[in-house]
Amino acid sequence: MNRLSQRAKARGRTADAQTRPATAPPPVLPENEPGRYRISRWRVEFSDGDTERRYRRHIEGPVAIYVSRMLVVWGVLWLLFGLSDYYQFGFSLTLYGVWAARLILFCGLLASAALVR
Repeated sequence: MNRLSQRAKARGRTADAQTRPATAPPPVLPENEPGRYRISRWRVEFSDGDTERRYRRHIEGPVAIYVSRMLVVWGVLWLLFGLSDYYQFGFSLTLYGVWAARLILFCGLLASAALVR
């Protein structure tokens, strides 16, 4: 007696119950609409306009959150790289001008992140 049949008997089932073919899973795409999910090669979007609109509505929220977070990360990194400006310029008028430009861009990135959400 092999191990598979021993385990099956221990669980109260026969070994051939495990070897029976499973039922086929339902199709991923509805069979009555074969062209609905076709992708346009030129525009790289769904060929069906209604499907494309529904997809865009579905993905809009997660993409907005992602873009907002990336704008904040970009702004923080932009400010952190300002530390290297100190080593480059020391305390000088040039440093203050570069930091002012960095701060203005940082505020713009934060405002953009707030608007995207």
